[in-house]
Amino acid sequence: TAASGRLQSAMRQGGRGAPALEGWYEGVKRDAPAIWSEFEEAIATLTRGDKPNELTQRLVDALNWFGQAVVETNPAAKVVKNTASLERLTIPGHVDQGLEAMVIKRVGFLNTDRRDKSPQQITEDLGELYQIRSDLMHGSMSPFEPSVSAVLRVGWEVTHWSLLKAA
Repeated sequence: TAASGRLQSAMRQGGRGAPALEGWYEGVKRDAPAIWSEFEEAIATLTRGDKPNELTQRLVDALNWFGQAVVETNPAAKVVKNTASLERLTIPGHVDQGLEAMVIKRVGFLNTDRRDKSPQQITEDLGELYQIRSDLMHGSMSPFEPSVSAVLRVGWEVTHWSLLKAA
């Protein structure tokens, strides 16, 4: 609002997405060749035009959410989209209770090959990511809180690792 008490509106326009860094594909193939090979095999049905099975469709949907999170400019929306990706990847149907614990356990399993963090650290990171997501979705946290931006790296790390491993 302006000092006069009137609402003001503004518009902005910008491109979405970001180019991949040069050499990204070669880097992934070098650093995780077995995982990348399995990932390529899992999505190969899409290039042939075959109807994907349930697991492949879940992977594609989760990739879609992850891709949206990567290009999203709003940090709070990034958190929500990364957790949506993780849920689509790991939860096969409606869960009445214990959704967060189930996702954390399954995503932790998908991140077991990581060497940069211990399983305990990954579980703690997931708990923090989910707490912030919950606080955002239930209105107890502003999307502009510094802790939202602070958890973005965790969301990206666990989601991209989970997608590669799930493939």
